[in-house]
Amino acid sequence: TATRRHAEEWNAARPDAPPHPPDPWSGPDWPALLAGAEADLEAARRLLDEALEIRDRAATTAVSDDAPVQAAWELYARLYADHPDQFLWAGMAKLAGATFYAGFQDVHVLRRAIEDGAMTADQVEEALEKLYPGLPDPVVRRLVDLGADDLAGLAGELRFVETTFLDMQQNIFDDLAWQHLAYQEGGMEALSALHASRAIKDEHIRAWRHIDSGDPARVQQGNLELLRYEQKQIIGDDYDAIRNHSEVTWLLTLGMSVVAESPIPGGRPFREVVPYEVGLNTPDRIPVVPGWLVPDRVPYTDVRIPGGEGVHVDTPDQIRVGLPINNVSVFEKRWQWIRDDMYPAWVRLVGSGAAGDLVATPLGDLAAERRTIPDSWLRYEPGR
Repeated sequence: TATRRHAEEWNAARPDAPPHPPDPWSGPDWPALLAGAEADLEAARRLLDEALEIRDRAATTAVSDDAPVQAAWELYARLYADHPDQFLWAGMAKLAGATFYAGFQDVHVLRRAIEDGAMTADQVEEALEKLYPGLPDPVVRRLVDLGADDLAGLAGELRFVETTFLDMQQNIFDDLAWQHLAYQEGGMEALSALHASRAIKDEHIRAWRHIDSGDPARVQQGNLELLRYEQKQIIGDDYDAIRNHSEVTWLLTLGMSVVAESPIPGGRPFREVVPYEVGLNTPDRIPVVPGWLVPDRVPYTDVRIPGGEGVHVDTPDQIRVGLPINNVSVFEKRWQWIRDDMYPAWVRLVGSGAAGDLVATPLGDLAAERRTIPDSWLRYEPGR
């Protein structure tokens, strides 16, 4: 998990320091910390035990039972409902989770159909077109060709993407969910003690100080810092692993990039916010009205007409054209989308007062609206 990786990094860099506990749940003395913060110990233990149970169930879940996966995202919704002015990351994580979950379901459906021998190569092509509408034809054709040569191999690559998605969700939960619960029950006193014991990182405590400030601008900044940490440090390597695993998975990340819509109402899709720009050279002048439409002299006379060569306009040396082929799996591109469009759209939604009801919508209902391979075509059945 991300927390364990952080512990290993810390210990490797500081061999003479006391070891960083690999699991924050077994590190600090939670009852003592929470008692010092005058928290309700019984409620605190209940919440912490619940989060630990969710985490442990998700850790042992392949796709056999995705209830723990849904429970993790619904916990984010509850955290946001309890602290809508502070826990902006949690609310946004629920909405983003619905898009993530829809993609997870679609990949699962396609992979299972291939493994069951329920699809021909033509049907695989149709499914890929449904899954990634707008993907350039040569890319779809290449995916289809790779699948036709080795359908079992294609299914294996889809399973790799599917299980990596699940691992990403678990790592995010493992790293940040318990921090929200700690703050909810013990405030900054509990988080400061956790930071002193090296159970949470410097980047985390800085973000939480912003969130705790009560200043709306700082609260937004603190949540944005948690979001950046999540995208870069927690799941950045997972996205890289998917992109670099094989030609199939690289092509799949291109497909994700073309269809990636903002999970936030009013947000723009990735392909519009982060287009791939190319420069095209242009001629110095281009005709607007061709010369044959403009006579060079008055008919039947020798009197010349100025501009008889037609109408031209000067052009820039080069024009920039945006193409929707950047890759959302690359952190810098993904973060540009989140920072410049998705997060501002989320802040506007929160300010409008409409965020609460949307976040409270069950995960399955939100995901159903974002499926590209509907259950009427092939059903999503965890456990297969």
